[in-house]
Amino acid sequence: MAFRQRTIQSYSVILFIIIIFLGLGFTRPNTAKAAGILYVDWQATGANDGSSWSDAFTNLQSALTAAGSGDEIWVAQGTYQPGNQRTDSFNLKTGVAVYGGFAATETARDERDWIEHMTILSGDIDPTGDEDSYHVVTGSGVNATAILDGFTITGARADGDSPHDSGGGIYNAAGSPALRNVVIKGNLASYGGGIYNLDSSPTLVNALVLDNSGTDGGGMYNTNSSPSVINVTFSANGVTKNGSAIANVSNSNPSITNSILWGNKSPSLHQIYDENSTPNISYTDIQGPPKPGPGNLNSNPQFVDVSNRDFRLQAESPAIDAGDNSVLPADSSDLDGDGDTTEVLPYDAMRSLRSIDDPAMPDTGTGTAPIVDMGAYEFQYPNNAPLLDSSGDPFLAPIAEDDQGNNGTLVSAILASGSNASLISDPDPDAQPGIAVIAVDEANGLWQYSTDGGGTWTDFAAVADTSAVLLAATTNDRVRFVPGPDYFGILNPGITFRAWDGSDGRASGNRQVNVSQNGGGTAYSSAAESASITINPVDDPPAISPIADLTTKIGQAAGSVAFSIADIDTPLSDLSLSGSSSNPNLVSADNISFGGSGADRTVTISPTPFVSGEASITITVRDATASAQQSFLLAVSGMDLYLPAVLRADN
Repeated sequence: MAFRQRTIQSYSVILFIIIIFLGLGFTRPNTAKAAGILYVDWQATGANDGSSWSDAFTNLQSALTAAGSGDEIWVAQGTYQPGNQRTDSFNLKTGVAVYGGFAATETARDERDWIEHMTILSGDIDPTGDEDSYHVVTGSGVNATAILDGFTITGARADGDSPHDSGGGIYNAAGSPALRNVVIKGNLASYGGGIYNLDSSPTLVNALVLDNSGTDGGGMYNTNSSPSVINVTFSANGVTKNGSAIANVSNSNPSITNSILWGNKSPSLHQIYDENSTPNISYTDIQGPPKPGPGNLNSNPQFVDVSNRDFRLQAESPAIDAGDNSVLPADSSDLDGDGDTTEVLPYDAMRSLRSIDDPAMPDTGTGTAPIVDMGAYEFQYPNNAPLLDSSGDPFLAPIAEDDQGNNGTLVSAILASGSNASLISDPDPDAQPGIAVIAVDEANGLWQYSTDGGGTWTDFAAVADTSAVLLAATTNDRVRFVPGPDYFGILNPGITFRAWDGSDGRASGNRQVNVSQNGGGTAYSSAAESASITINPVDDPPAISPIADLTTKIGQAAGSVAFSIADIDTPLSDLSLSGSSSNPNLVSADNISFGGSGADRTVTISPTPFVSGEASITITVRDATASAQQSFLLAVSGMDLYLPAVLRADN
């Protein structure tokens, strides 16, 4: 058989060049920078420096060049090409995580949706010909901290001389990147149309590999490599020789679990080709003769619609609840934003919940129920939208006027308040009650939420049916109203929400969620409800304006001097005014008189005749419970210079 062997020796020169390039001669200067987020959006019109969505890089290559270890690159929806030359490729970097699926408005990674906001890495740089990129993505020389998550990789044509005849979608030489939530489709290469691995052990999780083609290894070609393949669907790939889905040669021992290899085409009709290799296959559905290993199947997985490339599972598929829970990787990047990085990955490749139990199917897999399905997509047992009783008049705990540091009310307490203590009901036994906030009244204050028990608070800002905030009825999620200065009363409606059952796989705290499609089988109720809040008044003290110091002569009154008073709670006509003096010999309280009305008042001071000196005059305004004061200096001079000393006010 004429089958080309790929050995370590045949690539020793290539590997040497890669090592030199990465480690010695062409290392980018070490520009010390703090780890952070670099933004990419091909439509951005700002500074093109990656510092924000508005100033995002318009080219992913620029972000990869600028990124250092610990950085994340967030890429907005759209199509990105590695360059104009066929040899250009998106080169992954150790310590850099690249995430797709953003709408270019998100402030947290878990708000992205790589299905709704498709982000494409395309090698189709020659739309009218065949001079396309050899490799769309390259993961050579990196470890598992090089992450690619949430992309469609397509359009490569690796038809050149070695190594440009291998790995159209992704080329890995001595590299082990982590590849998650990716679709690798429509790529061509002699060896590994979708992925090529040489001396590499990448991880491929929640992936769809389809419509790739080549000579050998239509979906994946491994040479002396042991990749980990978990919950991956290989279908509609084709080769002219061997390994329509996967080809393993030269001591390649991949681990393949919870996957489906079905409908790939080769002359031998074998989905996997092994030469001097021993793959470890378990809980995987493979077309053709049965493969040894626990839990393996060779039954039609019953895809929904292969002709339209819908590789979800139909009801009663043998792949449902047939996987191995123990191999699911940890959610180390906290993709759902719930703060738990030890849980297993919560999503499938469709961004639906992973490990959903189908009560109509037996658990043929292994682990504690719910058992994970085989393949990229988890079968979503039909959901019933939650029901919301909109006649319950729920409310938040009352707060005091000007209480801007209040600790809010638990979402669970809001749902249990009012005349109906069971505001939400759901026919699905595994539903997790919560709310999707779609409106807030901020005419007299600010609405905020917390998902950590009140430790930190976030403004709701602009919410709507197309941009809701999700909150769960847990011991952590709270809502509060921060009233504006001196505002009190009943705010009704204060906050408006739909019921949310958690079946959409989103985490509490997710923002900008579109809940305009609701009811039926969605995660959101068709009905909406509003909760009120009472802000109790607090008696604010009155206020009085400053009064300038006064000077007069003996025998002359000081006044009439204007000043103003105010009280947010009390009618001005109910306020009282009084005056006092630090020098009663010069000015007694009886000689301080007031005039005017409403806010505009006057004070007149009549010093004792034939007496000079100084006195501090204090004017006090009072309501029923509080008071305010202003003091000023009165100086009286003049004729007393000629009076006997016994008559002077300062003796």
